[in-house]
Amino acid sequence: MTKATSFISLAATLIFVLLLIALHMISNEISPISYGISYYAFGNFGYLIGIALISVGIGGMMFGVTKWSSTFSNTGRAGIILLVTWGFLSIFAGLFPLDPPNSPITLSGVIHNIAGRNVIFVVPSVFLIEIAAAKSHLSSRNKNRKLLLAWFLLMATVLMFIFNAPYAYLGFGGVFQRLYWFALTFWLIISACQQLRQTSYG
Repeated sequence: MTKATSFISLAATLIFVLLLIALHMISNEISPISYGISYYAFGNFGYLIGIALISVGIGGMMFGVTKWSSTFSNTGRAGIILLVTWGFLSIFAGLFPLDPPNSPITLSGVIHNIAGRNVIFVVPSVFLIEIAAAKSHLSSRNKNRKLLLAWFLLMATVLMFIFNAPYAYLGFGGVFQRLYWFALTFWLIISACQQLRQTSYG
């Protein structure tokens, strides 16, 4: 079960990454510098971003399922619950597209915006999981690398909020949102691979 969920987590996260790379190449009408990835819903291949968000949500949830059985601390389990919550909301963000700019508000857009606030769950989730892991038998190299990613994720998230809210007019919001996604998906991929190795040798 643990090996299967680790593999699903890895595969689902990689599908998200590949779809996002593809959208950057085939949806040239959406500026990756200025706009977040949800805006790909307005391009010619808008359905792909929905699939991508659903996929990464599944990836996060499956990693949480994988970690639960080997995590016994309250800190680690709190992080897992937050991660699964983030994944669940990511699926909703994929199912309900963003409203186009300057268009009437729809139920789909409201749900997407609410689900998109899931970032408030994932950053503390990563830190809690890594704090719990730091007390385990992981090598110091793995600990340092993943904690560095956690700090990078926090930095990217803060910048994402700054440049998509008070300083959105500068037009760099898309850059910092992609840094957020880079840090998060890299962490998920490394974590899923680590779990696969542990189950293979355990």
